[in-house]
Amino acid sequence: MQLNFIKRSTYFGQPFVSSSRYMRANIRNIKVILLQDLMKKGELGDIVEVRPGFVRNHLYPKGLAVYATIENKEKYKGLKEYVLKKKLKAEMEENEAKKQIQLENEKKFEILAKQKEDSLQNELSRA
Repeated sequence: MQLNFIKRSTYFGQPFVSSSRYMRANIRNIKVILLQDLMKKGELGDIVEVRPGFVRNHLYPKGLAVYATIENKEKYKGLKEYVLKKKLKAEMEENEAKKQIQLENEKKFEILAKQKEDSLQNELSRA
């Protein structure tokens, strides 16, 4: 990424502005693609804007994110769709498991009710 730096000269009484100071003033955030869920930042596959130091010191070295270049956007394009499909599948499995547990509980309840009914009938027949 090549930046055109504007350096002001001290000619005509204008102060000199260094290139690094100019760069810090104009580059606020960098777009990255997250490779893991990050609390308060985003989910896997999201394109988020974060500070350059956070990317340079934390995200990129630990493999939590990659820079959102055109090549990386193409490479990780299907990542978000994959995550959504995975979440939907997990939700469906969870719902099926809940239904199965509910059916088992109903069967247990029916068995217990039948046993109580049988025991009451036995007591009534003895009396």
